Amino acid sequence: MQERYRALLLAARNLFSLTSLDDLVENILKYSRVMMQAEACSMFLPDRATQELIIYSARGRDDAINAFRILPEAEYWMERELKVKLAWDDGKTTTQHFYQLVKRRFS
Repeated sequence: MQERYRALLLAARNLFSLTSLDDLVENILKYSRVMMQAEACSMFLPDRATQELIIYSARGRDDAINAFRILPEAEYWMERELKVKLAWDDGKTTTQHFYQLVKRRFS
């Protein structure tokens, strides 16, 4: 529990010292992952230049899912990384919502 409070305090301190959106989002996700005691954490934000949804991940801004250009590539990655390796449950509402957001990203 103490680690979670420490992460919250560090996130609050860093919030005011970061100047770029990428750094800010990356820090929010990094500390959110610790607070939630999760293996992964991500956030969708619009890209102003392309008008596409970009997936920001606690794994870093170069997360593999942003490299995909078509939905089947992303679906293959989700099957391999999320369902198999992380044992995501397709029956959960949050999992279904994530899949919908990814599909929307590629529509």
